Amino acid sequence: SDVYKRQSNMDMSAISGSGVQIDIYGDDLDELQKVSADLASKLGDIEGREEISDGNEDPDLQKVITVNKDEAMRKGLTVAQVYASLAEDLTNEVTSTTLKVGQEDLPVVVVKPSEVTTDNVMDQTVTSTDSTTGETSEVPLDTIASQTDNQAPTSINRQNNERTMSVTAAVDDAHNVTLVSRDVQAMLDAYDMPEGVRAEITGENETITDAMTDLVQMLLLAVAFIYLIMVAQFQSLLSPFIV
Repeated sequence: SDVYKRQSNMDMSAISGSGVQIDIYGDDLDELQKVSADLASKLGDIEGREEISDGNEDPDLQKVITVNKDEAMRKGLTVAQVYASLAEDLTNEVTSTTLKVGQEDLPVVVVKPSEVTTDNVMDQTVTSTDSTTGETSEVPLDTIASQTDNQAPTSINRQNNERTMSVTAAVDDAHNVTLVSRDVQAMLDAYDMPEGVRAEITGENETITDAMTDLVQMLLLAVAFIYLIMVAQFQSLLSPFIV
């Protein structure tokens, strides 16, 4: 019946996986992106895989401002002061208080006019205060910092409080996912992983491994139960071994 067919399809989908999947863990997002792209490239050299994804598809563009700590200190500034000044310049909406209307608390948002954007942020200045004389001076941002364009992932995933990215690939019909996974594991073992970054194979191979582990455990449990039943039947601990 149609109901039986739909149920069978759901059962098969429950045990199917994504082919080969490599989960990469680390704190440095740039390192994660670099390693995932590198592993995806090396995955392409393994026979039997197809539809490789490094998890970096459709990245968001972002502008990164890097402060020269030594140069900032010469101007009497710290990195925290520079970023605080930039955050203040770029923030144009501030919640000042809340008003209670009936049973609801409504935020009061103050919108300040701001001409600072990501396009002209490097033209701004940061106020520096001399700790000895108390005099202030305006330090041009482009003299103590540099701006670069970068790519950011569309989402940042975490597992057990660790940042993670996944490299995935399907396995074609002519190859066995377990054998392909062995080649992938050999590639991972030979890969020079950066410090603070680790990777492991998951996906369909992990599902198969977990299923085999559960099967062995169930078989051992079944043998133990059969033995206990026979012990009760023969009133002996040794006689069941003869059977």
